[in-house]
Amino acid sequence: MQSEAVQCVPFKTARELFDYLSPLNENWSRETFIFRGQPDSTMSLIPASCREAFAKNTGWKSFGDESSFDQASFELAVLEKFLEGCDRSGLNIPGYNGMMRLDLDSPVGIKKLIADQPAAWPTPSFYEVLAAAQHYGVATRLLDWSRRSYVAAYFAASSAPHEYVNPNQQLAIWALNISNCQNWKRLRVVETPGGTSQNQAAQSGLFTLNQSDLDEADFRRAGLEESPDVLSTATRPIRGGAALIQMTLPIFEASELLILCEKFGVSGPTLFPGYQGVARGVSDWIRTQSYIETDPRYREEWDES
Repeated sequence: MQSEAVQCVPFKTARELFDYLSPLNENWSRETFIFRGQPDSTMSLIPASCREAFAKNTGWKSFGDESSFDQASFELAVLEKFLEGCDRSGLNIPGYNGMMRLDLDSPVGIKKLIADQPAAWPTPSFYEVLAAAQHYGVATRLLDWSRRSYVAAYFAASSAPHEYVNPNQQLAIWALNISNCQNWKRLRVVETPGGTSQNQAAQSGLFTLNQSDLDEADFRRAGLEESPDVLSTATRPIRGGAALIQMTLPIFEASELLILCEKFGVSGPTLFPGYQGVARGVSDWIRTQSYIETDPRYREEWDES
């Protein structure tokens, strides 16, 4: 069931959605909205380390009826393994220093790392390290967003399955109103320096994270759309309109959406500088070919390129 904080805006064609997402649309403001694309509109806005399926049946207590402290301890253990591997490979990680290494090695563990009372995880001292880990595919509590609407559109289309197992599936582009984020109690908007990740800079990327107390209370797995901060924002007038907007599009429009993004310079190679981006660009091109072959609007133009 959709949260009361979410305004749903369905679209039938990629062009309609693309026009609506235009930065020239007065609905959007760089200071007010951030964007995220997902391949399925039924997917919750929940980060990888907090999903029920992640590391299921590994034996970790954090995947039973775990407490908030158990969950934070597990996330810290994952982060420690990442940093340990970086140490062995001689890799520099933004925000990681000798003091943090000593704290991680301490038998006191997370209680020493978090000095504030009541303690909440994660603290700002970990933001850059978490962002770097997220960049390389490690599951963290960070959820990726972009300040550019077309970047979110690209990710929704590019990550959609090539074979439509469910023809009724809808892509989703989310827009989160952050105009009142300074009043949020647990939900944080995290924007690390561009040097933290080359991809993050290219994508105008930033993150949200939902802090939790380090106590024995049950850990609640819930998407951002169910966050008390978002729900409370939805109950009062805010600058820019709704607290959270979900724009949907039939999955069979994914290829056309990719083509439109490409026309505006939003593609794998531009969002992922390096070989990874080139490979993504090839994969996206393969996907669009079947669409181009059946649509005369694009076939002649792409044959010439």
